[in-house]
Amino acid sequence: MALLGVVTLTGSLGRAAEHDGIPAPATTIPRPEKPVAVPVPLAAISRKLVSSGIAGLAVNRRLRRLGPCPGACEVNWYAARLWVRPEYLAWDMKGFALPALLTTGSTTTDPAVAGQLDQPDTVILFGDGSLDGRLRSGGRLNAGFWCTPRQFQGFELSYFGAQGYDTSYQVDSNEFAVLARPFQNATNGQPDAQLIAYPDLIDGAATVRVDVELAGTDVFFRKAMVWTPSVRIDFLSGYRYGRLRDEVHIDDTSISLDSASGEPVDTIVDQQDRFRMVNNFHGGQVGLLGHWWHGCWSCQILAKVALGGVQSRYGIRGATTISDLIDGEYVVTDYEGGLLALPTNMGSGTSYDTSVLSELGIRLEYQFRTDMRIALGYTLLGWSNVVRVSSIIDTEINPTQIPPGSLVGVAAPGAPSLHRTGFWAQGLNASWEYQF
Repeated sequence: MALLGVVTLTGSLGRAAEHDGIPAPATTIPRPEKPVAVPVPLAAISRKLVSSGIAGLAVNRRLRRLGPCPGACEVNWYAARLWVRPEYLAWDMKGFALPALLTTGSTTTDPAVAGQLDQPDTVILFGDGSLDGRLRSGGRLNAGFWCTPRQFQGFELSYFGAQGYDTSYQVDSNEFAVLARPFQNATNGQPDAQLIAYPDLIDGAATVRVDVELAGTDVFFRKAMVWTPSVRIDFLSGYRYGRLRDEVHIDDTSISLDSASGEPVDTIVDQQDRFRMVNNFHGGQVGLLGHWWHGCWSCQILAKVALGGVQSRYGIRGATTISDLIDGEYVVTDYEGGLLALPTNMGSGTSYDTSVLSELGIRLEYQFRTDMRIALGYTLLGWSNVVRVSSIIDTEINPTQIPPGSLVGVAAPGAPSLHRTGFWAQGLNASWEYQF
């Protein structure tokens, strides 16, 4: 058709030139030919478009799952591979029961029985009940690494620490004229007490300190199992460690005002009892982590359970220092043993058992920048088969071995029996997360 058009146009020009008396041109310039189209099957085009579209959609979906819905705060969030999240903890913990450790009574009561638990005027100043928990401050640091910028799978490390009952109770004879440390006399099975203060007989003071500390860490691998535009569920597996430490310290100091107290005048007696229990957990852990998004808001639910072994180690130590005034100078003598920590029960020991350490948590998050989130959440921690310090404090003693005495008769208290129980901690968390 192109050639025909050229010939036709040339013939026309030639005839027009001859008609006007002008010789016809000897040559002609042909028109450029049109490109020839190569036919491509429509089915092949469709397959290519669909394939490339699905691949691109899959990449976009993967890059979009760890942030809010498209168009809300997601820019630059997904290229990060490292992240860190510090948290402030306000937690409560399960308490434990302590026996009566300090008492007072009436100044009209005979000093031989003052402060004993069977006397009607005796008042317990510390102990004889459960130390209920109060919200205590703590902290947790979480950090993670994504294997690829798609954040499909990665590793996470977490460490936390929280103080339990860092409680100290102090009292002296200026506050209570009668002070005593009660116990059960193993030689006759009757209530008894050691005086710390009594008018015109003995002056003194006492301090009881209770310290509880909870800490732990876990390292785990996480991988997405479910991934949709607004939901992600990860499977977790790894290692977990937990540590629970209880300590009770009892200190008293007394100075003799009269030899009827059992010590020469101006003799100073210092007693110390130390009880310590530490539980260490090691185990393997699995769990699930769910995330739901709506705009810049998201909700996260966590469930983890670890199965392993717990090591429970106790320590009991007592000491007494007696300072005698001789020729105007004090001569100091040290003895092993206090009042409740005596040679028959002092020492250390270890026990092992299986244990389960589990954790449940929920957190509400808000993403206010492309690389930052803030959150408020709640955590419940459960731990089975632990030993608390109260199980190693035995108030039934043989008073003949109280320093500077020596044991006569029954050896009491004996080695402690470790009673296992459950433990829990719960509370609020406030966190800030940054990805970089």
